[in-house]
Amino acid sequence: LKLHMFSPEMFTTKGRNFLSEQDYVIKCWGYLIETIFRSSGVMAHWGDTISSFSMELGMHPRMDLRLINLSVEDLKEALDIGNAEFSRAETETKYYKDLLKLVISSKIHLNELVKD
Repeated sequence: LKLHMFSPEMFTTKGRNFLSEQDYVIKCWGYLIETIFRSSGVMAHWGDTISSFSMELGMHPRMDLRLINLSVEDLKEALDIGNAEFSRAETETKYYKDLLKLVISSKIHLNELVKD
């Protein structure tokens, strides 16, 4: 509700045509997600980032948001405990493409967890 009250331009046609996907992510979700995971041992890692475990397998799925377990010394070896993709506009193709990327990334991290 506060978003509607203080940033009504986000919900107008003019605003939707001008704002980027990252504008929506930061303005809508950034504060909420950072607040939820503050002092929890989980770090929200924003931007098109790739897990080191995915890179070892020769895969490069870039995630808009990775939630990383901070219980290890080297963050490159930290497991993702959650991933998210954001989109400015929803299409069936984009939905299934992002879903596949998220499932594959989750499976890679699950395999690492089981291996250890």
